[in-house]
Amino acid sequence: MKIANYENIVAELVDMLAEFDALHDDYQTDIYMYVDENNNATLYEFVNPGGNSWLDDDHIFLYADKPHYEDMMEGLEDMDTDERKAELKSLFSDDYLSTAYQILDDAGIE
Repeated sequence: MKIANYENIVAELVDMLAEFDALHDDYQTDIYMYVDENNNATLYEFVNPGGNSWLDDDHIFLYADKPHYEDMMEGLEDMDTDERKAELKSLFSDDYLSTAYQILDDAGIE
């Protein structure tokens, strides 16, 4: 499926991936995409503590951020979420970007 705002969705997905790592939540969060009649996509987060999606609509499932149990915040624990997210994006920008492209590719989105 070709979407009109592909690069915007990639950038938003990168931001979401960094935020998931910065929040370090112990529950699953899913990312869904909806596409309108003009082929513009919108991403939504869905907190999914049970690990099973019950949404029954026209969404496209993109990604499930698994619960974070291990401590990967060493050196970042004194920062607020926005500061951690910025630091993680700085350190791992290429990883987040390649992951975002891979997620969309796996879903058949271009």
